Amino acid sequence: MEAYVWLLPLIFVFHSLEEIIGFGLWLKGQTEEINKKYPFIFRRYRYFTTESFTINFTWQLIVLTAICAIGYLTNNNIVWAIWMGGLFALMIHFGVHIFISILFNQYVPSLITSILGMPILIWLAITIFKTSVLSDIIEIVFIFIGLLFFIANYFLAKWIMKKFFSWQNKEKA
Repeated sequence: MEAYVWLLPLIFVFHSLEEIIGFGLWLKGQTEEINKKYPFIFRRYRYFTTESFTINFTWQLIVLTAICAIGYLTNNNIVWAIWMGGLFALMIHFGVHIFISILFNQYVPSLITSILGMPILIWLAITIFKTSVLSDIIEIVFIFIGLLFFIANYFLAKWIMKKFFSWQNKEKA
C-alpha cells in the first residue's frame, strides 16, 4: 500500500492543473448555453474564478495529503480504507467530467486527465483490493465512510471557494 499512496495526490494535482488552467476560459465561452440548457450546472459554477478555484484545490489537496501521510506513517488498515474512499471519490469526479464532456459534445477542461487517470485509478483500486487484509464487509464499510468524508470535503471546499469569491469581489468593488 505504501508504494501507491502518493499516486492519488499526484493524479489529483495533474487533473486539477488542467482544470485551473482551462476551466475559467472554457466557462466564459459557455456561460450563456450552460445557463439556458443546464441551469443546475451554472449555479454550481457561478462563484468560479481561477483564484477561488485554486483555493478550492489547495484545501482538497491539504486534506488528501494529510490522509496519505497518516496512512503512510501509521500503516493503519482503516486509514487505508478511508484513503480508498478518496480513490473512489476521484473516480466518480473523473466520471462526472467525462459525462459533462459527452453532454456538451465537446472538450471540457479536465477531460484529458480524467480519461488518462481513470484506468490508473481502476488499476490502483484492483491492486489494493487484492492486498487488503481487512474482511470484505469491513473494507466496504470504511471505503463508504471514506467516500462520504471526501464528498463532504468537496462541498466544504466549494463553500470555502464561495466565501473567497465573495471576499475577492468585495475587494474589487
